[in-house]
Parts: sequence; structure tokens; C-alpha cells
Amino acid sequence: MCNHGASIKMKIVLFIKQLCGNKFDNFPHLRERVAASDLAENKYTSKVAELLNVFWLRFSDFADHSDNIVLSTNPFNCLE
Repeated sequence: MCNHGASIKMKIVLFIKQLCGNKFDNFPHLRERVAASDLAENKYTSKVAELLNVFWLRFSDFADHSDNIVLSTNPFNCLE
């Protein structure tokens, strides 16, 4: 679960970077709408950034206790 949360967080960060750079590879419908009219892409960037903040608040406990989670998952793979 901890690894899934970290990967989702990285995916959201990737989405924000792509939206800031006007790269809509992962957003085909948004790309069509932007090409058809003058949409404010920064509106979507702020919404995805807000999603990242809410996600981080919700799953921050996993980050705080990630060392303990790894130890209880696989005690032979602990860091010294």
C-alpha cells in the first residue's frame, strides 16, 4: 500500500509538470479542447495541484511510518 501511494503521488507530480509545460499527452480530451478554443490550462494545473495536496494530507501517515511498514512487511530487508 505504501508503494502504491508513492507511485500515485509521483504520477500526480508528473501530471502537474506536463500541464505546466503544455504537454497534454496524458490528457487527450483536454488537448482537443485547448486546440478548439482558448481554455485556461492553468485552471487544470491548479486543480491537479490541489489534488496532490489533498492526497498528501490523506496519506502522510504512510510517509511518516514507511520505515516501520517496510520492517513489518519484510523483516529480512531492513536498513541498518
